[in-house]
Amino acid sequence: MTNPKVFVSYSWSSPEHEKWVYELALRLVENGVDVILDKWNLNEGQDTISFMEQSIKNRDTKHVLLICDRTYKQKAETRQEGTGVSTEAQIITTEIYDSVDSTKFIAILTGEFESSNEVLPTFVQTRKFIDFSNLSEYEQSFELLLRAIHDKPLYVKPKIGEIPEYLNDDAKSTSVLEKHIKTLEFGYSMHNSYKVKTSKEDFTYEYIQEVDKLLPDDRNSIEQNDLLDLVYEALKSTNSIGIYFRKISKKIIQYDDSDSIDFWETIFQRLMNMANKRENIDVGDFFRFVIFENFLFLVSELLHKDSFTLLEKVLTITIQNSISSYKSEIISLSDYRFYSTLIDKTIKKRQNIICKTLISELLYENALLWEGANNLIDADIFLHYVSMFNYLTLLKKYGADEPLVRKYSSSCWISRLYFCDKRVIASILWMMRLKSLRYFESVKIFFDVNTIKEFREKYAEIESCINHPFNPFGGTFASIPKLDNVIPLKEIGVFK
Repeated sequence: MTNPKVFVSYSWSSPEHEKWVYELALRLVENGVDVILDKWNLNEGQDTISFMEQSIKNRDTKHVLLICDRTYKQKAETRQEGTGVSTEAQIITTEIYDSVDSTKFIAILTGEFESSNEVLPTFVQTRKFIDFSNLSEYEQSFELLLRAIHDKPLYVKPKIGEIPEYLNDDAKSTSVLEKHIKTLEFGYSMHNSYKVKTSKEDFTYEYIQEVDKLLPDDRNSIEQNDLLDLVYEALKSTNSIGIYFRKISKKIIQYDDSDSIDFWETIFQRLMNMANKRENIDVGDFFRFVIFENFLFLVSELLHKDSFTLLEKVLTITIQNSISSYKSEIISLSDYRFYSTLIDKTIKKRQNIICKTLISELLYENALLWEGANNLIDADIFLHYVSMFNYLTLLKKYGADEPLVRKYSSSCWISRLYFCDKRVIASILWMMRLKSLRYFESVKIFFDVNTIKEFREKYAEIESCINHPFNPFGGTFASIPKLDNVIPLKEIGVFK
């Protein structure tokens, strides 16, 4: 690589000024710059005018540094005969006027002055300069000069992106959600809590509106069979809105925002409110499906990102569900056994779909679109195991006849995705990672255990009571991937 060549034009204002210029030139040479300076390039007997003209006009000279002080300005503008500055100024002026856009000439300000025009010759007063007059900022100024010479600017223009989708004429209203996500990210980056708070609130409002639009407004006037078809189409298209829930959730997880539990809980509650207010209660199952899908995604993302503090809080989210017009219940989403006669029987039969459960197939097919199927299955099985361990804790503490235990046994999480893709079964990531002691210490709280020994014993108890009548998991535990088939129990925590 060729070293850039520069010519230094300056005035012999004083011995101190000459020394300052000489030391600047020395330092430039030390930093990879080929400096043309009269002190070492102009020899006795050499024609000075020819030397100056060739140095300035030479194509190999990348830059001409004009060391501007009061004396330099005076000599350059008065064109005092017999001075090198006057001669150089005439050559430079011609060069500048011949090429207005040229960056060849760099003015460097030195000395004391109140206005830059006091030291800048008229022919360079409109050009950007580098100020060396402040000794305390010498290093910053020298770096700027060095970057200019070596073409290594401090700020580089980024690659131009694509036109935002929401600016296109055919953009959908969902682009508003994208704007709120951008505002949230800006709020995080600027540590602006007000922006973060309002963008979450705005997103929540718009998101609920967009989900509602997936079903037709005139539901009461639509025949039952036609309505079933519309609900099925809406179930298949949740990904068009779900993408925004996933995007904003990923941003929240990225910035480890523990205050966002209320945000997620509010969204889930408002979706449940939409489900409960439907005249046809079965149509409300569409909104319950969206809750189930979003919650499972949230758990999968937190589990995948090792965001265990947030995951612990998410698993405590509760919402109110109306059982009837005069009775409601509080449900925990981590124990939400979602089942829909509408989806898994009526629609499944009408669409002539052959599968174990249509809910599972819809979840899996939607997840394939955003390449999250494996993580979703991972989270689904994780929640199943968490439910089993927690149920055993309650059972041992209170007994099978305790109302709390009975209530839990009727609502605990049942894995339903494990059979959608058998290829995933051999590689349940969270199970394999239990070999790491550090990972086990991070997740043990979810299984309500303190030690590896306690975990093994609890797992053995669960296995032994598969066929017991009080087992709420029925045969599902025997069907889902068994931990000891993925890793031997003795290998839990072997990697320190």
